[in-house]
Amino acid sequence: MTETMNLEATPQKGLSSFALKWIAIITMLIDHSAAVLLERRIARATDYVQISSLVLIDSVLRGIGRIAFPIFIFLLVQGFMHTRNKAKYAFRLALFAIISEIPFDFAIAGESFFAFRDGAFTLVNDGLCLHYQSVFFTLTLGFLFMWFADFVYKKEVSPILGYLGIGLSVVLNGYWFGSFVSNLVSSFIMSFNATTEMVGVSSKVGNPFAESYGPFIAIASVVALITLIVLLVSHRKKTFLDLSRFSLSFAGLLALMIAADFLHTDYASGGVLAIGVAYAFRNNYKKSIGFCVLALTLFSSFIEAIAFLDIIFVSKYNGQKGKSGMKYFFYIFYPAHLLILHLIAKFVFNLG
Repeated sequence: MTETMNLEATPQKGLSSFALKWIAIITMLIDHSAAVLLERRIARATDYVQISSLVLIDSVLRGIGRIAFPIFIFLLVQGFMHTRNKAKYAFRLALFAIISEIPFDFAIAGESFFAFRDGAFTLVNDGLCLHYQSVFFTLTLGFLFMWFADFVYKKEVSPILGYLGIGLSVVLNGYWFGSFVSNLVSSFIMSFNATTEMVGVSSKVGNPFAESYGPFIAIASVVALITLIVLLVSHRKKTFLDLSRFSLSFAGLLALMIAADFLHTDYASGGVLAIGVAYAFRNNYKKSIGFCVLALTLFSSFIEAIAFLDIIFVSKYNGQKGKSGMKYFFYIFYPAHLLILHLIAKFVFNLG
């Protein structure tokens, strides 16, 4: 790494990590306020004009909120590179992922995964609670990838592990991309059929991925073959050790991306991929945030392209921590603001 964080007390021009955190925090609060308050109101509205107005406001606020996550990713990468204790950092992320889950469930679904129903506490598995986890889980998985990749590139890799890494990269990339295409096509077909039904068209388009495993296997096989060719061609002038390290790291990234999809974390595999991309370009701030946003745009949602504005903020990053002593405030803020928004929605606006 050629760029290091300046930890001196003398302030420099530009934005410190402390300032970037506040930009991310404020835009996240705007985003979640719309998600918890406005979208609950939209779900209960019956007047078309009112719904249209609320949807427009919601779209603007959610658009502003796209700025937050890539900045958090950028700061996560910077934090990883400069932390003295990676294990403690990972534990802190995982701990707050667990702490944040119940407030997150309340804010998003209106109840926890462990709720009081019919006079008794019961496990809720019929809604979002067990099928959508907070972004802290995504950040934790991304941090684990960086830790793993850093470990791999500092060690000698035996030929056996090298071949294993190549094989796992090929198989896992085929599986992940096949699943991505399958879900994308299935979602499009469901939306298309729902739209045609609304306009009175009775005919529906069949989903080839739901009818057999053939299309998925075909796509996964082609992607796996392309992955193998790209790995070999891109490393033809490099040593087998370079290929082995890259393949093992890539396999680790893919495994954690698949884990994110399995756990249904916020941003899912696209979020973990964005962290991996930001880490790969960590020595160039603009490329790091730019390719991070590109990954989110391509593999999460096109609306994430709004976050290309983050290049402006990150380009002014001065490499300094800024004001100290508020580290845990930013961690605590996440579950606290979600719980407060839920309570406001439930008891102030009666949108429980």
